[in-house]
Amino acid sequence: MDIQEYRGNEKKYYCGNKFLEITYSNPEEEYVLCVMDANECTIGIASEYIEVLWTKESFVSRKIDAGGQSALRYQMNRENELIQWLKTCSEKLRTIVERRKIIIGGPGPTKGRLLDYFKYDKIIAVKDVGYTDEQGLKELFEKSLGDIKDNKLKEITIIVDDFAKRLAKRDKLIDYGFSRIDLRNVEKVIVDKEFEEQVPEGVSKVVTEGHHIIKALKVGVIRRY
Repeated sequence: MDIQEYRGNEKKYYCGNKFLEITYSNPEEEYVLCVMDANECTIGIASEYIEVLWTKESFVSRKIDAGGQSALRYQMNRENELIQWLKTCSEKLRTIVERRKIIIGGPGPTKGRLLDYFKYDKIIAVKDVGYTDEQGLKELFEKSLGDIKDNKLKEITIIVDDFAKRLAKRDKLIDYGFSRIDLRNVEKVIVDKEFEEQVPEGVSKVVTEGHHIIKALKVGVIRRY
């Protein structure tokens, strides 16, 4: 599947109880994520959310275990197909990266071969991940938190992870559900984007999109006391 190419850099941010819409002047605040193997490649941008920009299944033949001359010819043809696939992925990356840093991941060795065709001085990490679809982008981002700086999604991820750990420990300052929001002592809420409009006016909020814990709870509540 081809997804419309990323054009422009209008982004929406949430800050406290105010909604801001800004234009990036510095693409370095965004990170390009690429997960791939010989069968599929998915490329996205991590800003406040992970946005999938391009995903495509390859034309590379599957590996076979048979021997003989026919198998040798098959492997040579497959190698040529793989090279063309790597070139296709690298060309697509060039249309997206601009000055952004990039992180590459995948379940096998193909991601390493991509570096032979995609020469770029802002590749900050190459990681092993299990998937090459949107789930793979999320896995890659989470595995790369130590390599990422100055990114809104990283800040949100850290807040949500801390909330989840405190919830599991039954921290008395942690709760969930809109009925548990007390305007007198709420510090902030973490809300799925789908339910954001239900948060009362004046409450500081962190907005997530698709996080499995927050989506299940609808809203997480952090109290001051």
